Amino acid sequence: MKTNQQLPIMVDLMEHFNVSNSTIIKALESLEIKGMIYQRRGSEAFVRAPKIPSYINLVHQSGTDKEKQDFTISQNVIGVTMIQAVEEISHNLLIDEGNSVFRVKRVSSINRQNSVYETSYYNASVVPYLDDEVAQQSIFEYLKSKLKFKFAFTDTL
Repeated sequence: MKTNQQLPIMVDLMEHFNVSNSTIIKALESLEIKGMIYQRRGSEAFVRAPKIPSYINLVHQSGTDKEKQDFTISQNVIGVTMIQAVEEISHNLLIDEGNSVFRVKRVSSINRQNSVYETSYYNASVVPYLDDEVAQQSIFEYLKSKLKFKFAFTDTL
């Protein structure tokens, strides 16, 4: 199935697999926990985009993430520039080629050792302002607090 494609409704799943309602509910919950689907109110379930390889969630403290509390994570901004989206960027952001995007380049360090060179792109029609000062902090927090964004998934392409 394709990303964001709706799964069949509960009754059809029960009939297809010849199982009870509770079995389907448990199966869907398991798929949701594994990050393979997401559910909306009611019984609608959809296929999630695949997780980014080697994704580490620095936002939530759960499971093995608690081990990160002993680390100091910092970021050094290399630069924030406005560019025109080329084919790959426009495809990933679901925008037209040539649209304006902010390109943010940063180096993230753990315990003062460089660990990740990051290049991120933000659609300028959605995120109207980014600069080095904002990028030096948590862009996620800026989008959530200042621009009042609501996030569903932060671990998918």
